[in-house]
Amino acid sequence: SRAFRVSPDIADAVAYVENQNESEGAQEAVYRFKVYDAENILISEKVGKTFIAPGEIFAVFLGGIRTGEREPKRVFFEFEPDMRFERVQRTDAPVVAGEHILENPDSEPRLTAVLKNKTPFSVYDVEVVAILYTGDNAVAASETYVKEIAGNKKERVVFTWPLPLDHVITRIEIIPRVRDTMGTR
Repeated sequence: SRAFRVSPDIADAVAYVENQNESEGAQEAVYRFKVYDAENILISEKVGKTFIAPGEIFAVFLGGIRTGEREPKRVFFEFEPDMRFERVQRTDAPVVAGEHILENPDSEPRLTAVLKNKTPFSVYDVEVVAILYTGDNAVAASETYVKEIAGNKKERVVFTWPLPLDHVITRIEIIPRVRDTMGTR
């Protein structure tokens, strides 16, 4: 888990998570981000909800963390212990990302990507997290949502950052997630 300053008093956080269980997932998973400064003082603690599909590797994004004048240095991410896993049939992710372009990283960073729905059916409420790397280090993240992607169609998504990126971006990862893979809607 990491935090990234996006303005003088705002940070975003992202956690990279893997469910190694290939046959069980959680319809609802409550998580907690704790952000600390260099003196180990708690800057912010936020709680949210997500889902976990079997065998899934995914990102959890939390934006708009107010930091005041303190610089985030450490981030802890954890799931609440009362999470209930259940047997779920694993399905392939219906949406894949590709064709991404990062523009203006030194001024007004803008990342565009194309999502493709690989199924003949519409998918809804697609969460999409973008993580930018320098080498193996995550240096920025952002999130967007797509209400619907029609069957076998593509949808363009855009991620932006309010400040220039301080690093040369060597890798971009775009992670779409659809709750429908858990058999809900």
